[in-house]
Amino acid sequence: MSTKKFFITLCSSLLILSVGFIAFKQRTAHPVHECDNIFAYVYPTFKLQLLSTLKSDTDLDKNHSKLAHALLTPLAELRSYHENWVVALRHHIKEKKAEQGALTQRLSSWLFLESDLGEAMQAFLNGKYPFPPYHAQFGNLIKNYHQEIFNDKTLFNPYKMPPFSDEFGYGNLPSYLFSLSDTRVIRTPNCAKDISPLKAFFLRPEEGVQEEFFEYITHLNHRRHVYVNLMKRHGKEGQKSVQLEQFEHSHPSLILVTLDKDSDFYWQNAQYNEQNDTSEFKVSFLRHLFMKNGPYYWSKKLDESTWEKTWSEIIGHVQETYFDKKNTLSKQERQDFIELCYLEFTHYLINHFQPLSINLSCKQSMDRGPSLTALLFAEELIKQQRLEQQYQKLLTMLFAPPILVHNRHSHTSRIDRFVSAFEHIKQYHENKNNPI
Repeated sequence: MSTKKFFITLCSSLLILSVGFIAFKQRTAHPVHECDNIFAYVYPTFKLQLLSTLKSDTDLDKNHSKLAHALLTPLAELRSYHENWVVALRHHIKEKKAEQGALTQRLSSWLFLESDLGEAMQAFLNGKYPFPPYHAQFGNLIKNYHQEIFNDKTLFNPYKMPPFSDEFGYGNLPSYLFSLSDTRVIRTPNCAKDISPLKAFFLRPEEGVQEEFFEYITHLNHRRHVYVNLMKRHGKEGQKSVQLEQFEHSHPSLILVTLDKDSDFYWQNAQYNEQNDTSEFKVSFLRHLFMKNGPYYWSKKLDESTWEKTWSEIIGHVQETYFDKKNTLSKQERQDFIELCYLEFTHYLINHFQPLSINLSCKQSMDRGPSLTALLFAEELIKQQRLEQQYQKLLTMLFAPPILVHNRHSHTSRIDRFVSAFEHIKQYHENKNNPI
């Protein structure tokens, strides 16, 4: 091809690409920023609760700190208001000013224990996608509701990624969800800072987590918090997991574990795809749990001498409860087995440590975290025969977070995984309550 022909072809291609790009830009909406929907629909409730609880505990009007000023300044733009007081809160915690200690402690404790956004999130979801009437085939109800949201073409607006990850700073808010005995189950995005491995190497462990989480953990006194981390331990999320693990080492009030929600084993893909024999699967599962430098992390506060035996008992209990006398397991059943083991393990952590609070969080608590937390809640509702009364709250827990944070639907694979495990729990309790 001659130089002239090549130049003409190149120019024509660039022109076509430019026209296509302009047409695409004209068809699409403005970029969605992190948590736009939260600030529009949920943050007014959050702000009202925040100011109400602080004014009842401390006289903010006489407190001349930058934090008090930021909290009381009535900015019309809620994102700016939020960013201002979060920056001031973190500054005061880092400065460790004694005169502001009571305020920062109270604020951090309120964030993780008392902020309750359930009703606001439920109203948002129901307003956008009206809840269907309850019916006994609840797994199908969930799948159909997910399909309705999935089909909404107004979701997936062009998403503008923030320059770095600061979930709470961008408006991804912690919130109380429900209680199991005396333990408060909370929703929170991950609490690690977004820093490079090189920078993290020179930081103290407490500098690797967000200041508000540090403040909460260090003032639990004799109570404890369990953090179930669902981020990966390698790749892009790996550094955040490492920071959380290092922070846990030096803080007796924190128990942190990391569970695998992404590997080939978790999905039973690749070499695990045809591992149908139940005994072989159980051996493989146990090996995977204790793989050196693998996807799991076990708190040093767990008894290492009996830990493998404890997990063997959990696996045995799940088999006996949900898969008794089954010598072979399908791929779907093995996936359910893993999910149900995670559920049983969460109960073990709560019963063993009796924590004040617990969270099950992935990076932004939009898919991996909500699906496992919702399964924990669903099991409790089934046990108490309150599923019909509380199903809208369950739907909110599953579907609202990704719409509020990223204006997108939940990942179908996580919803399917939830529904399949849910059906085992529901069937088990139906058989238990109605023996033949």
